[in-house]
Amino acid sequence: MIILHGTRLYGKVDQVPGLFYVATHFFYLQFIPLIPLTSYLVLAGTENDDGGFSGRKLGWHGKSILFTYIRLGLFLGGCILAGIALFSLAEEINPRRGPDWSTISGLAVSSIALFLLFWGSYRFTHASPTRALQLAAEVGIPPETVAKYYAHKLNPEDLEKLSEILENSPESMRDERSRMESV
Repeated sequence: MIILHGTRLYGKVDQVPGLFYVATHFFYLQFIPLIPLTSYLVLAGTENDDGGFSGRKLGWHGKSILFTYIRLGLFLGGCILAGIALFSLAEEINPRRGPDWSTISGLAVSSIALFLLFWGSYRFTHASPTRALQLAAEVGIPPETVAKYYAHKLNPEDLEKLSEILENSPESMRDERSRMESV
């Protein structure tokens, strides 16, 4: 039996597509995340096949850790319910009585629902404009770059908040990008 273990990023949240996201390094066993080690702000596109990336260490990020465990539960729950439904179907098929379709279909629908929730969990991982600006400041991405991403998605109140933040942003954050660490 081969046992796979190591560390890997899980729990991708606070995403700004094309710019960055937050993820947590977990110790895993058989690709099941077990122990959170630390969270990182990862610059999109800097990941490599060896598990390295460019970004900044953040400490523990609760949302990333929570989403990792929620997704793990949804995925494993969906697999377990699908397995039970298939096992029940195989067990119930005999010539004396027909299968209990209500139980089998209930298990199958529940399994599909868990897989859909797993898939849908990725829709709640985008950073709000304010959070995106805070994270961008961590790695020295100019606020204007983040503002371009959100410009067509914001309502007037959000645009006003964003413009206030942009007006008050320090020039020194532009030089911060050069001091990023590579992990």
